[in-house]
Amino acid sequence: MDIRAVSARRVRSQRISPPHFRSVTKALGGMCAVQAQDYAMARWALALRSGDETPAAVDAAIDRGDILRTHLLRPTWHFVSPDDIYWLLDLSGQRIVASRKSRLRELGLDRATLRKATRIIENALTGGISLTREEILELIRRAGISMAGNRGSHMLGWAELHQVICSGPIRDGKRTYAMLAERVPKARRLSRKESLAKLALRYFRSRGPATLRDFSWWSGLPMRDAWEGLESVKGSLHCDRSDTAALWSGGPARDSRAGDSQTGGVYLLPAFDEYLLGYEDRSAQLRFTDQPSLVSSNGVFWPMVVAEGAVVGTWRKDSAGKNASVEVRPFRGAPRPGRKALEAAMARAEGFFGV
Repeated sequence: MDIRAVSARRVRSQRISPPHFRSVTKALGGMCAVQAQDYAMARWALALRSGDETPAAVDAAIDRGDILRTHLLRPTWHFVSPDDIYWLLDLSGQRIVASRKSRLRELGLDRATLRKATRIIENALTGGISLTREEILELIRRAGISMAGNRGSHMLGWAELHQVICSGPIRDGKRTYAMLAERVPKARRLSRKESLAKLALRYFRSRGPATLRDFSWWSGLPMRDAWEGLESVKGSLHCDRSDTAALWSGGPARDSRAGDSQTGGVYLLPAFDEYLLGYEDRSAQLRFTDQPSLVSSNGVFWPMVVAEGAVVGTWRKDSAGKNASVEVRPFRGAPRPGRKALEAAMARAEGFFGV
């Protein structure tokens, strides 16, 4: 299977090309989890994969609790559905906590201090109350707990990973935290085996064709756990081979191979989009540039222009003054996308961002 076919099918499996999901909540459910480090761009990631393309629709879903934002998987910020938040936290939460032990020791955050901070948070939020990050950290500071050295972020993260808090409604344009148990009634717990199988199936159906190493990278799971999940769902997946690895995707073989020669149109994808962040090996998408062209020195992924399945440039939203616009910067040596297709993609982004 060549790299053009791989990128073509990834565009379709991620619903970047039509048919899109019917709504932003359906898009999130289909993708299982979407990286949301850059909040505005993560909203665009859901909108462009759905038929509902307004920021207001995403914000309304967040206010209702149909979209939640928390730390899980690799870990970093993710948008996640309320149907998935508990089992994903069960699967990844304690592994992430264990990985942060040395940093917590450096900051002087022992278990007693973290529990004290969590009790303060619980007392402040219980009863349907939502507070901003700044409001919560001020309450903790008043209780005599120092905020030095980014301790506040780790205390909030501890409460998230222990399933105490998650994102709340947007208030006066600011994001808030709320009690997870009040936001989402607790669901039946899945066994570890069930969770691994469910995550593997959702991943390969929404991001295939992909390798076992891709799945391990995206999920943050050790290779042995990723392998166990894949092994349990192989019968529901289709396998192709590249020169170096097995590539797994959802659906029967005839559907998986359909349209491999059609690599899709032109799209303006967000920073930190799953089209790159969903894979360890991004060579199918990065055929005309290497990864540093898309990543800053401090690890920030730039918004990207995708044409015929390949990343051919970057773009940015210029919101200054009356002439606010979307600016595209093609890569040298990459094929230029067709003007009409590019203008249509730009118009869609401009409509969403209001520029």
